[in-house]
Amino acid sequence: MKHLFLSLVFFFSIGSIVAQVTPEAKTNWETISENKDVKISKRVVFVNDVHNGTFMEYVQLKYKNKTAKQLVVNCYVDAKYSNGPAKSNLNDEDYRALLLDPNQTFIPSFSKQNDKMHFIFKRMTNYTDKPTLTTISITKLNTNTLK
Repeated sequence: MKHLFLSLVFFFSIGSIVAQVTPEAKTNWETISENKDVKISKRVVFVNDVHNGTFMEYVQLKYKNKTAKQLVVNCYVDAKYSNGPAKSNLNDEDYRALLLDPNQTFIPSFSKQNDKMHFIFKRMTNYTDKPTLTTISITKLNTNTLK
């Protein structure tokens, strides 16, 4: 009986922690960059992590392959913040690359570690003195179709 009780407590604890970090959309998708092959959109999502006491907003990116071929997408995400250190040049942390299947729409998942690079920190909603995203843009967008 003791093991059953501990198993149930563990199961529900893990379930509630996972549920607490599921992003909730705050805005609709808005196109921020597009060329003949790909469309990149953004929306703001809210992540309520009660377990760690953090309440944050992120900008989530979405990529749409507009071709009937596999597509390699390379770009830089240029994010500017208020109340934070100034950044003069884009670097490896700003670089994004992904492979899209024909006509695929890729919407990253916050629960997948490899997808988190497509979520850009916007602000902590429970602090007013922390850095806040003021602008975001896609630069050096490059696409290559695969045969």
